[in-house]
Amino acid sequence: MITIDTLKEKYIDELCEIENASFSNAWAKESFISEMSNPTSVFFVALKGGEVAGCVAMNNALGEGFISKLMVSKKSRRQGIGFMLLERLCEYAEHNAMFALTLEVRESNAPAVALYEKAGFKNLGKRKNFYRNPKEDAVIMTKKFTKEFTNENISD
Repeated sequence: MITIDTLKEKYIDELCEIENASFSNAWAKESFISEMSNPTSVFFVALKGGEVAGCVAMNNALGEGFISKLMVSKKSRRQGIGFMLLERLCEYAEHNAMFALTLEVRESNAPAVALYEKAGFKNLGKRKNFYRNPKEDAVIMTKKFTKEFTNENISD
């Protein structure tokens, strides 16, 4: 059974292991700790059998969420966990009157692009040479919600 929780310090060591196995520019432990106290950060963790299986993170900037991380452990991939995390993030966005979620993904990462498309994200263009190690373009993907951006969406 898969459960979704918010980021807690007890998950950070396992997240760092998944991060280091997944990305060439991995976040340090301090980056995860910093996200816990960032008021604009939204961070969900997937748990499978009590073990951390993946996570998704975003920052909310005036009603638009910028997804900074989506990762699933190698042993838990192809089981719908990434999609579950995206669904939970989209539910959060809609519940909190956000108007869009945006992310960048490596152009060569076809499985991730397909996952985002399945979750309703659209390709809006590219960022040239966005990634390093190796150097690569990023595809910009966005999912818009029915809520339109207005001054009323901005809270003091």
